[in-house]
Amino acid sequence: MATRSKAGKQRTPRILAHEAYRARIETLRGYAESDEIVVQPGSEQDFWGFVHALPESPKAEVVLMDNGNFRAVWENGEQSRLAVQFMGAQRGEYVIFKRRPDAAEVSRVAGIDTLDGIKRQIQAFDLMPTTPA
Repeated sequence: MATRSKAGKQRTPRILAHEAYRARIETLRGYAESDEIVVQPGSEQDFWGFVHALPESPKAEVVLMDNGNFRAVWENGEQSRLAVQFMGAQRGEYVIFKRRPDAAEVSRVAGIDTLDGIKRQIQAFDLMPTTPA
């Protein structure tokens, strides 16, 4: 469901999520400054590129790590969870938990990979729609 801004422009769920991300990142920048943490620009750039490549994903929780990298977590109840720490240079540290319908246990995979490699893992685990890598 879309809403309209004060200027009358339509605001889709994706636009609303991106507005929420911008506000969250600005809040995290304030915390980082007071804690003397240097926000890594490559991490932020990779975060934005990644979320733009996930057109219909649910909104993620975003945190700033002590090393200045952003980390995003997408959850789907008890069924799946994806967390990515954006390391800059198109690389990320990720963990995926996925409960498959026919399995009693939760599948787990983790590692460090290119962002394109992480997108392929997302597709392999059928977590959320992605644009081609």
